[in-house]
Amino acid sequence: MVGTARRHVEVWRNMVVTLDLALRGKPCRVYHHDVKVRAETVDADYDPDVLVTCSPKDLSAEQVA
Repeated sequence: MVGTARRHVEVWRNMVVTLDLALRGKPCRVYHHDVKVRAETVDADYDPDVLVTCSPKDLSAEQVA
């Protein structure tokens, strides 16, 4: 593996699966890498490993806000 430790990938995968199962049937989505988060109040962008949103605005948008 290049760039990421195997243990990190295993923990990340377990988090995504656990969150996805826990939120099933709720108006929420679980996103994994490749999603940027824009924090307007501090004028910053973040690249989280996992993102959960329950915002109707995010769920209907082409991009997650």
